[in-house]
Amino acid sequence: MVVLGLATLGAVGFLVMRSDGGPSGRATGDALDPAEAQMWTYPADGATNVEFSWDGKDAPQPAAPPQGYPSGPVITLQATQGGALVVSKVGMHAVEQGDEIEVTVLASENDAYLNAETIAVIPHRPLEPVTTYMVEIMGEVAGESFHKEWSFTTRREGCDLLAQDCNPGRGCFLLSTGRQCLWAGQGYVGQACQYPTECMAGLTCMGSSCVPLCDSSETPNDETIACSNRCSGGTFLVPGAEAEEPARLCVLESCIEDPSVCEDSEGCFWLGGFVCAEAGTGAHGSECAQASDCERGTSCLGHEGQFSCRTLCGGPGMPACSDACGDEALLFDAEHQVSFCP
Repeated sequence: MVVLGLATLGAVGFLVMRSDGGPSGRATGDALDPAEAQMWTYPADGATNVEFSWDGKDAPQPAAPPQGYPSGPVITLQATQGGALVVSKVGMHAVEQGDEIEVTVLASENDAYLNAETIAVIPHRPLEPVTTYMVEIMGEVAGESFHKEWSFTTRREGCDLLAQDCNPGRGCFLLSTGRQCLWAGQGYVGQACQYPTECMAGLTCMGSSCVPLCDSSETPNDETIACSNRCSGGTFLVPGAEAEEPARLCVLESCIEDPSVCEDSEGCFWLGGFVCAEAGTGAHGSECAQASDCERGTSCLGHEGQFSCRTLCGGPGMPACSDACGDEALLFDAEHQVSFCP
């Protein structure tokens, strides 16, 4: 099934890769065979390690396909010389399974951000990992008929936080939905952030700063990212990671002993370690999803399946637990004797 009429694609329609999944180094991709030397595709014929999904985040952002985002990757065909592309047939299927893939086709007639020489094909749903797909497009360019078929293979599911094995321009980030390859930002170590993807690959947003990942294993594959070499201030667990995960986050500067290291707008919050983060307004008992939802003196902690802002006590500069919540206080940081009130 092919759908026409989705709006706006933007620059993503011109992204192209080498056969190994990396950028070609050219403006629009790898040329097709000599008989079709004026046409280019993304992904290139035979490309591997191609992303199997796309979150739709582009500027300007496209309208969502019928099932919404995430969709499959954007596939493009471009005539670099010779005139406009006029498409009469678009098809896509999984080579082994034979399943036809439902797609939306964008062209200059239904997307003001595409020129007449480019068409884009967006699968309605994410593709399967490690699967080969065939694309077929027929039509005319400058009055001459063309029939193009090419194939590509998608990358494996998930990614490695330490190896950062995503395609160029992307980073491996751990979100609530699991590890994902997403477009990485430009945020360097210590730069202010709100979201993980504002940070460079190999970093993530913790508290309100871009924080580097490090390898806590006894024999790291890469000594340059060993926690002992990278994190002089210590480490803490990556929120949401499995217990056996060797990746850790570096503590840029712990605030547990001296909360004055935090900015005026920040508080000292527990995020697997005590770090400065933007302070919110949530009092004890308020529902929360992140540290910045809570006011100073509390942290967003889970207890009996519920996350809420909970008063901290017993640690340096904190109220005595007997005053804060009596005998109900629960110890969670033995090193600094910090408890929270349930």
